Amino acid sequence: MPVFTNSVLIRATPEVVFDFAADPQNEREWNADLESLEMITEGVHVETVEFDRPRRLVRRNGGALEVTATFLTEPADGGTRFTSIFDATPHGAFKLVFPLFAKKFDKDAAARLLIVRDTIEKRAADAPADHPAA
Repeated sequence: MPVFTNSVLIRATPEVVFDFAADPQNEREWNADLESLEMITEGVHVETVEFDRPRRLVRRNGGALEVTATFLTEPADGGTRFTSIFDATPHGAFKLVFPLFAKKFDKDAAARLLIVRDTIEKRAADAPADHPAA
């Protein structure tokens, strides 16, 4: 199945970028398709399968569209190279519409990474010098 890989340079430390990506509550700021976000015990579950701060975070969800999302950070050009890798596997009836979904997702994924960059950089610019933004 398709793997969608995107990368962006963010003017912040790897720790700040990683912490932003690791906090599920931040998804409200960069994912316009997110209708709601709450901790529940039923429905789609997102599991953190790797947590190596500040370098690598891997999450996996089940459901009609199983996604393994990998987020990588590495120092680069005075900031952080942030890479997102989404490995998507459709199941059941979703396999039929997945090609249409994949085209939209591929286009939206790069745009969302720019929103992540802009949000982190704005937080860093707004934060007092003695309290780095997260």
